[in-house]
Amino acid sequence: MYGKFQTCSIKIIKYIIISLLLASSSLIYSQTITNNQSKQSFTVNGFTPPYLNSRVLLGFREKAEGDLYIRKKSYPSALKHYETAEMYLPDEADIYYNLGVIYGYEDIYSMAADYFKTAIDKYSLPADAGKPPQMKYLAMIRYAFFLEKGRDKPGNHDKAVQELNIIESVMPGIKDSYPDVAGEYQVLYKLIYGTTRIEKEN
Repeated sequence: MYGKFQTCSIKIIKYIIISLLLASSSLIYSQTITNNQSKQSFTVNGFTPPYLNSRVLLGFREKAEGDLYIRKKSYPSALKHYETAEMYLPDEADIYYNLGVIYGYEDIYSMAADYFKTAIDKYSLPADAGKPPQMKYLAMIRYAFFLEKGRDKPGNHDKAVQELNIIESVMPGIKDSYPDVAGEYQVLYKLIYGTTRIEKEN
C-alpha cells in the first residue's frame, strides 16, 4: 500500500489535503508514513518539501485550512492553522506571507513586518523555487510598507527607505510583467514620500 501511495499523482495529494482529509484517510497516513518517510520529490503550490512523512502531510492540511479561512477573511481561524502549519512546514514561504497579511489587517505593524521579512528569506530557498516570482516582490513591498507604518519605532523609517531602494533596483524588470506589484509599489512610495513616483515624475 505504501508503494501505491508513493506513486499517486500530485493532484490526488492536493485534493486529499485541501478537502481537509476524512478521518479514515488520516488514519491511513498515520499507518503508512509514521515509521517511514519518502524522499520522492513532489511539489504543492510551488513548495517542494525535502521528504514526505506524516508531519509534512499534517502541515499541508493545516495550511490548506488556513488558506480557506483567509479567503473568507476569518483571520483568527486562519492564524491558528497557519501557526500550526509553520511548525510542520518551516520553509513554506506562503505561510509567513499570509501571517504577515493577518497581522497587517490587525494593525500589528511590527509582527506584520517581521513575517513579511521572513517570507522574503523563505522565497529565496530552493524548496520555494516553484513559487511565482511576484510573491517575493510583494513581500518586499509589504515589509517596507509595515516598517513605514510603524515609523515611530526608531530605525523603521530608515529601513523602509533602504528596502524601497532595493525594490527600485528591480522595478524596471517587473513593472510591465507584474502590474499588481507595481501598483503596490506606488502605494508604498506615496506612504513614504507623500506622492507616488508617477506624480513626482510629472
